[in-house]
Amino acid sequence: MAATASYALYMLDEENSSLTKLLTSLDDESESQLRQYVERQLKRLLSQSGFVITTQLRESSPTSMCYLSLLDSKEIACKTELDAYVKTLTASLANFDADSKILSEDTVNILELWYTECIHYINRCTKVFGKDLALLIHAALFNTSINVNISAETNDNRQLSTDIKRFLMAGSLTRLISNDNVQENLTKSSDTKELFNSKVLDLNIDESGYEFSSKDVNASCTKWTEIMLKDESSSSFALRQILEDMKLKTVQEMNLLKRIVTQAQRSYYDLFRAYKFLIKCGNADVIMKHLYNGLANDSDENIEDIITLLHEAYINREPCEL
Repeated sequence: MAATASYALYMLDEENSSLTKLLTSLDDESESQLRQYVERQLKRLLSQSGFVITTQLRESSPTSMCYLSLLDSKEIACKTELDAYVKTLTASLANFDADSKILSEDTVNILELWYTECIHYINRCTKVFGKDLALLIHAALFNTSINVNISAETNDNRQLSTDIKRFLMAGSLTRLISNDNVQENLTKSSDTKELFNSKVLDLNIDESGYEFSSKDVNASCTKWTEIMLKDESSSSFALRQILEDMKLKTVQEMNLLKRIVTQAQRSYYDLFRAYKFLIKCGNADVIMKHLYNGLANDSDENIEDIITLLHEAYINREPCEL
C-alpha cells in the first residue's frame, strides 16, 4: 500500500494573487498557514519561473514542500517529474465543477499519491537495488534499455518496474546535451557504430528477488552509487539533486575530452592526454559514446578515427593502467 502525502488544492485569483481552498487533507491550522505563506510567495515571485518553496507549518510538524508551476524553468531537479504530474492532474480536473468543489475519486487519488508517484521512486530504487543501483545509473547515462521481466505480478513488482523507468529518465543526459544528429552519426560508419551501440539489459524479477543479465558498470557509476547509498535516508529531492550533479559532471568531462580530442588532430601529445584522461575519469565508455554522437558529423573526418583509436586503446589497456 503506497503511502499518501498531504496535499492542498487551491484556485488562484490572478488579479490579487489570492488563493481559494478547494480541497485539502491538512488540518485547518496547517492549511491556513500554508495558504498565507504561498500567497505571500506568489505576490513576490509570480513573475518568475516554476520553483520549489519550503516552509514549516508548525514547530512540531515536518517540513512541507510546495511546488508552484508558473512558467518554464530548468532550475529544479524534479521539475520534469513534477510537470508530468501537473499535466496528469490537469487532465483529471478537466470536468471539475468549482462551484460544487467536489473532486472525482481518481483526482483525489492523484493528489494523495503525488509524492509517492513522481518523487519517491528514487528512494525506492535506492533501497531495493543497493549497490546494484550502479547498473541503473550506467544504463541511464549510456542510454541502455532495460527489459523488465516480471514472473510474479504483484503491486510491488509493477511499482518497481515503473520506478525503474522513471529512474532511467531522470538519469538520462538527453536534456543536457544536443544530439539532434545522433541517428545520422550512428550510421556514418558501421564499424564505429558497433562500438557505441546502446545495449539492452535484461532484469528478471520473481518471488526470490531480481537478477540482471549483466553486471558491467564503470568506476564512476560505482562512485555515484556509493554517494547515493550514503545519503539513502535523505529526502528524494536531495537524492534527485545527486543525480543532477552526476549528469553535470559527466557533461563537463565530455566537454573536456572534446577539447582535447580536437587538439589531438594536430598533436600526438594531446592524443596521449586524451587516453590518460579516459583512464583516470572512470566514465570512459559513457563520455566516448556521447562524444562520438556529438562529433561524428564534424567537418574534419579525423575526429571519428581519433575516437575509434581511443576506444580501441582503452579496451586493450593493461590492468596496471587502471
